[in-house]
Amino acid sequence: MLIVPSITPFKGDQVDHAALERLVQFYRHHRVPALFPLGTTGEFSMLSLGERKDALETTVGAAEGQLEIIAHIGASCTREVIALGEHALSLNLRSSAVVTPYYFYYTQSELEGFYREVCAALPNLRIYGYTIPQRTGNTLELATVRRLAELENFVGLKDSSGDMNRLLDLLELPDFEVFAGADSLALTFMQRGGKGLVSGLGSAIPEIFAAFSGSLESGDTGAQNVLYTLIRRFNALMLGGSRLDYIRVALEWRGLEVGPSRAPLPNASGAERDALLTQLESFSHQAQAAGFPLEQVSPARV
Repeated sequence: MLIVPSITPFKGDQVDHAALERLVQFYRHHRVPALFPLGTTGEFSMLSLGERKDALETTVGAAEGQLEIIAHIGASCTREVIALGEHALSLNLRSSAVVTPYYFYYTQSELEGFYREVCAALPNLRIYGYTIPQRTGNTLELATVRRLAELENFVGLKDSSGDMNRLLDLLELPDFEVFAGADSLALTFMQRGGKGLVSGLGSAIPEIFAAFSGSLESGDTGAQNVLYTLIRRFNALMLGGSRLDYIRVALEWRGLEVGPSRAPLPNASGAERDALLTQLESFSHQAQAAGFPLEQVSPARV
């Protein structure tokens, strides 16, 4: 299953809701099954609570019930997480993800207590944990995840650690949904029983990732290998997803004006953009030669 963590478009220093609507329509056009708005790729930590709520409302409205929405409601304090969760419920959403608290160091006992409090406060919301230790400085150890998985509404985990051994350990938990956020591990993870990919790179080339998911479902190993090679090449172009502005350049190359990242996040220089656009054109030719062309679209055609 492909889950696209959508970016948050900006115009100047304001969230561009019209561009966000077009972006969601782009994913509908490419039959993306689910969106993961306002996560790391969506630059959630750069947004106010009000902006996050407004952006989620726009996303839900543009999806028109045709895409599953797994709203990221993580924040640095429990009170804000619960407030965002209550807002998600008011939009009739039933699933949300919550990143581990960040900036301060927390023990496993404190992290477990945090998720237990969130789950208790939001009993009607299916909660996915979210670990990305290279960004938050905290993670959930396997034993902690195992205890949390006993809660009725702690249903799964998005793990972006990039640690294949950890992912394989997580996959052994019974009746627990594990999603990977590391594209470079996609093939092995999915072949070993992963629930799906939350792919930041998939936000720019959703049809490649959708085709990859389809090849896994059909058991077409030839297509799997071709598509995984393309995914690895694109991953290298995007520096492993470490530069969100590169994803924005790729979306604009596809025909979607999404604006720059919000300061102080970096934005590609003119020289970087030119070099990346040349590489993207080359990648497009490679995808077409492999039988998976990328349609260049304009917002009016989405």
